[in-house]
Amino acid sequence: SANVAAQIAIPNAITKVVVDTMLNSYNAVSTGINIFYIFKKIKWLESVSQLTVFYQDIDHKSAYLPQDEKGIAFSFNMDNTIKVCQHLYAQAGIWYAAPQYMGIYRQSDRYNLTTGLRWKLCKEKVTLSIQVNDLLKKTQARLSSTVGGTAEYYNNYYDSRYFRIAFQYKFGNQQINTKQRDFRNEDEKQRSR
Repeated sequence: SANVAAQIAIPNAITKVVVDTMLNSYNAVSTGINIFYIFKKIKWLESVSQLTVFYQDIDHKSAYLPQDEKGIAFSFNMDNTIKVCQHLYAQAGIWYAAPQYMGIYRQSDRYNLTTGLRWKLCKEKVTLSIQVNDLLKKTQARLSSTVGGTAEYYNNYYDSRYFRIAFQYKFGNQQINTKQRDFRNEDEKQRSR
């Protein structure tokens, strides 16, 4: 991305006043890879994992900002579903993001732990589930930067903690058989492709 605008708090050494200003302050290049793995080798466990690794090169264009920032960062996510009994499933997930640069800021590491239960009832027409997200309250983004020689620290917390109860009901006939259509002639078959 070129000419990315960011809000920069520019301090005035004489007046000691800090002014937040939007400036086209940096160019950024990021490249990476995502790796997914689905584990289903045990009949009572399904696990979906994702690893993202990326390289960032941030070229600051403002004299107020420190030198350019380059580095490798990663994030990891794993969601597990465990079959407790025929109609009861336990769910647990964890997510971790390593420290990384976000424009003019360095972001601390963050992680999230989620857990829940899901029941399938009435011949699997009804699903009842409960879920708790961000059990440890660790998704908070802690940011730091140095602008014009002044260290800045931000503790942003956009509350992602929640407790959810969900009820789902599937309407209609779940056992409808669909028949494969048989084309009468070759011309009609060719037109359908």
